[in-house]
Amino acid sequence: MTRLETERLVIRPFKVTDFDEHYAAVFSDPMVMRYLPGGKPIPEERARSAISRFMESWETKGYGLAAVFRKDDNRLIGHCGLQNLDGTYDTEIAYALAPHCWGMGYATEAAKASRDFGFNGLNLDRIVAIAAHENAPSRRVIEKLGMTYERDDRFFDLDVAFYGLDRPSR
Repeated sequence: MTRLETERLVIRPFKVTDFDEHYAAVFSDPMVMRYLPGGKPIPEERARSAISRFMESWETKGYGLAAVFRKDDNRLIGHCGLQNLDGTYDTEIAYALAPHCWGMGYATEAAKASRDFGFNGLNLDRIVAIAAHENAPSRRVIEKLGMTYERDDRFFDLDVAFYGLDRPSR
């Protein structure tokens, strides 16, 4: 299993014991969930299933969505990582953080670490990202990763902006 560290964050695969803290920070928060599939908080049972899928992805593929912790207080603040974009062969970078962490650069910091792991650790040729059109902060994070807007699309019953980034030349 991979553990990524940035200046302010630790990003590591989920453990079962992370569920309560993550559920409180992300899956039960209406502000976080408004731009994610379904557009509203999800029941605990469905959230537990999602965390199980995140953990299984790490075991079977060697990557997945991971828990994001602040180093200064070891508080779980959300998730970030790579996953297969449903219905495609693309690898997507995805993230969601608790509202009290918005606007502090954590999403960009975690997403850059995940991007670099994808290119350098997994040897991916391409990484994509999607964001709801009206989610301007998320689109700014994606653009800070060096990703380029490619098209409008629809995933998970959401109208999204679709971005892509090819592996940098060495």
